[in-house]
Parts: sequence; C-alpha cells; structure tokens
Amino acid sequence: MTTPQQREKLTVWVVEDFPYIFGEILQWLSRRQLLLLIVSLLLLFIPLITARPPIWQQGLLGLILLLVGRVIIQMEEDKPNRKTSEYLHLLLVLLSVFTTLRYFYYRTRYTLNFEGWLNIVFCFLLYGAELYAIATLFLAYFQTIKIKERKAVSLETIPQEEWFSVDIYIPTYNEDIEIVRKTTLAAVAIDYPADKKSVYVLDDGRKYPERREKLRQMCEDIGCELLTRDNNDHAKAGNINTAFHNTKGDLVLILDCDHIPAKSLLKETVGFFFNPKVSFVQTPHWFYNPDPFERNLLTEGRIPVGNELFYKVLQKGNDFWNAAFFCGSAAVIRKTHVMEIGGIATETVTEDCHTAFRLHSKGYESVYYDKIMVAGLAPEKFSAYIGQQVRWARGMAQILRLENPLFNRKVNLSLAQRLCYMSATSHFFFGFPRLMYAIAPTLFLLFGINSVKGLGFETLCYALPHVILSMQTNHIPYKHVRFSFWNEIFEFALSFQAGIVTLLALINPK
Repeated sequence: MTTPQQREKLTVWVVEDFPYIFGEILQWLSRRQLLLLIVSLLLLFIPLITARPPIWQQGLLGLILLLVGRVIIQMEEDKPNRKTSEYLHLLLVLLSVFTTLRYFYYRTRYTLNFEGWLNIVFCFLLYGAELYAIATLFLAYFQTIKIKERKAVSLETIPQEEWFSVDIYIPTYNEDIEIVRKTTLAAVAIDYPADKKSVYVLDDGRKYPERREKLRQMCEDIGCELLTRDNNDHAKAGNINTAFHNTKGDLVLILDCDHIPAKSLLKETVGFFFNPKVSFVQTPHWFYNPDPFERNLLTEGRIPVGNELFYKVLQKGNDFWNAAFFCGSAAVIRKTHVMEIGGIATETVTEDCHTAFRLHSKGYESVYYDKIMVAGLAPEKFSAYIGQQVRWARGMAQILRLENPLFNRKVNLSLAQRLCYMSATSHFFFGFPRLMYAIAPTLFLLFGINSVKGLGFETLCYALPHVILSMQTNHIPYKHVRFSFWNEIFEFALSFQAGIVTLLALINPK
C-alpha cells in the first residue's frame, strides 16, 4: 500500500517533472531524428498492433487502457496548466493511436464481408467511411498536439513615423445600410494615427443604385471613402482586388460589413508586421447574437458554439506549425505579399483559406492572435446557416481538388503545413461517413445487408476502446469548446448537404 505522501510524489513526477524532462529531450532532437524515433516506435509496436489474443485478454487490455485514460484526464484536471495539459494530451494521443491501429488492423483482417455483391459494396462503403474517420482523427491529433499562445507586439518602442500605413476595407453588397454604418463608425474610431489610417467602404451592389447613393452620403457624413467598380467579377475577392489598385496603404484590415472592430485592433496587431516574413494576422470571429442551433435548442451560453473549436483550439494549433488560416475578416494583411501571389484567390469560393495556402507556399508566415477584436452577426435563419456551411464545404473541397495540399510537389509547404491544410480541406467530407453510419444498421434490419462480418463481443472489445479512448484524448484540448454529443447533432444536421456539395466540387471544382 502506498502512503498519501508517496502518491503525491508520484503525481508531481507525472504531471510536472516528467513533462519537463520530456520537453528537454525533444529540444535535443532534430526534426529528422524525431521522425526516425516515431517510425522506430511504430515498428516496435507492430507485433502488439497485429496480435490477436483471446477475447477475454483483449477485453481486459481495452479496460486497462480506458482506465489509464481516465486517470490521465483526472491528473490533468487536478493540475490544470498548459504545459502539463500538452504532455498528458500527448500521452493520451499515443495510447489512442495504438488502440485505433489495433482496431483498424482487426477490422481489415477479420471483419470485411465478401459474401454477396450487395454485402461487398456496402461493406467497402462503410469501411471507407471508417478509414476517413480514422484519418481525420489522426490529422486532428497532429493539429492540436501543441498550441501557440501569442502576446501582442507593442508599438510603444517604435517611432510613430515608422508605423505602417493601414487601409481599412469594408466590403458590402446589399446589406442593410445601418449595419454598414455601425461597422464604418467603429472603423473610423480605431485608435491609430489619422495620417496612417484610411477607411474605405467597398460597394459591390451596382444593381442597387438608390442604396449606393445612400452609402455615398453615409461615407461623406462619416468621413471615409466609397469605392465602387463596374462589374461583380469574383464577388468579394474581386471587390478587394480592385480596391488594392486604388489604395496606397502598406497593410489592409478587412472587415465584413457586420463585424464591428475594437478600438485597439490595429495597435494590437500591426506590431507583428515588423517581422518582414509575416503576411497576415488573423483574429477570432465572435458573434453577439445566437445562431439557429443555440436559439432553437435553447442552448445559448450553455453549449459551445461551432466556431469556438476552430478559433480557440485548431487555429492555435495551426499557428504552431505556421499554418494559421486567413478567415476573410478581422484580419490584417500585408498588401505587397498578397499582390505577389496575384491578389486574393478567385478560383474557389473560400478565397480566404486559398489565399493563405498560396502565401504559405511562398514561404511567408502567418500569425493567429487569439483575442476577440470584432463582434459580428451570426446567421439568424437555419437556411442561411446551412448556406454558409455549404459554401465553406464547397470551397474547401475545391482547394483539395485544385491544389492537392498533401501531395502537390509544386507548392513549397512543410510536411506539417501540408497535414494542416489536408485536415482543413477534407473536413467537410464528414457528410459521407455520417450518412453511412446512419444507414448501415437500417440496411441490415430491413434488407439483411451485412456490412460487418462477425459482429459480436470480440468486435466490441476492439471497437469500444478505440471510440472511447479517442473521446478521452479529445477531452483535454476540446473540453471547453466542444461537447461530443452536440457535435454529432451539428454534423448530422449538415451531413446530407455537405456530402452532396463536396462530391460535386471534387468532380467539377470550377
């Protein structure tokens, strides 16, 4: 029996001393040595991954792994600091990967059903869905293995005459003028030298001449400039590209017309650009009204909204790998870098992420500054919410099809950046596995189509540890930004539309 003092010493070693020692070891290793170490460990684990013990032993192993996972989570909750959380999360990732690879080997070797052509077809459809889910899981583990926290780079030590000049763009099409007015007034009020700041409303609504005249009067009253163009080519991307040629600022702050900026936005972001490699600084998007899920399910303030996972965890993980995404608004960009790649990308409907991809492939750097600097409007109707998600799904599938981020040798991306972009561009294919998981039991019950051979206690002994341990692993980075049950609800609600759109975009990305 161990004494309380011994247990306390063990806890301190696990959550404090071991992470420090592990971190020091990692600093001694080059990336190539670290990769060699990981490959060597995987090779050593192959006999354990491929072993098929008696059912009771596999069940016992799964139970032990789940208990270890629960203990690690409890340790993290008892000592909640960032460094400890990262190392305990890494330990859980290793356990989860091991358990998932055991399940995947068992699933491939023993459960594929080749009896009858209908069984074969749906067997491989379900197997493909699981393969996608496992690949997505591993990519997410990689993205969140370490997150980057940044502090603002102060401008106080830099003479004001050396500060960058900034143009503020507010693109608009047919939105309510009062919404545009609020954003424009806030943009004019941003704390930055008047001789180094210019505000432009970019009106693309040439079909609405009366509205344009009201916008012109509004700009005159507020003290900013209205920019227009003769066509609507390439929508928002084309609107911004046209403005590039008609303004002279070093940097550009882009604000959606409903994104009201904080007064300190520029002073907290411009300092990063004194690193000449930085192309853009992205800040989070925050919405002051509930989205349709929050309003209809009465979960406002109790359940994390969908964008919190992206802005609170994934973007900070991407930032560690120099792969933070440009999100189209609440971002400051260096105009010369964007002009070097031909302006904002126009080949896809997610021009923001596509532009970031091209900037990163040029060797430039990105910054994600995790401080809410804007407040915007979330879609109020469910149809508008679905439309927004479908547009993102189509755009990401277009980037995957056109740029092939993982295998394209023409782009100059690190392996880490390729994996981050692969994770992002493949994310919206979740519609396919979600639909397969839903219909597989129905096909068996109604038509006797068996997608899995030998489903029984042995299969559960492999599958349940894989599923539960992956949930335990994701608990550490996601516990404040995503609840597993509600995530399933959100994705099932979008699965049909996202599945169709991503498939069509793969076939014809134009």
